[in-house]
Amino acid sequence: MSKLSYAVVVDDHHIDATRAIADTMSSQGFIVMSVMPDIGAIYGEAEETVASRIRKMEGIEEVRLSMDVQLPPFSSAVPQ
Repeated sequence: MSKLSYAVVVDDHHIDATRAIADTMSSQGFIVMSVMPDIGAIYGEAEETVASRIRKMEGIEEVRLSMDVQLPPFSSAVPQ
């Protein structure tokens, strides 16, 4: 199964434990790419089965697919 990119939101009651939650997620197979403890956000990759387990963890408010956006290189010939 292929890995998908996810954005994970930690609930307000557990925001101080964002780094610890990210460590727990990592031990369960979630590839943590970025942790933003001030806002309770964790970004990374996982298979859907791992994401389903993360959704059930205490302190998790939301797990959603994260879509990357790629803008074309700047060109004066193309209106921005």
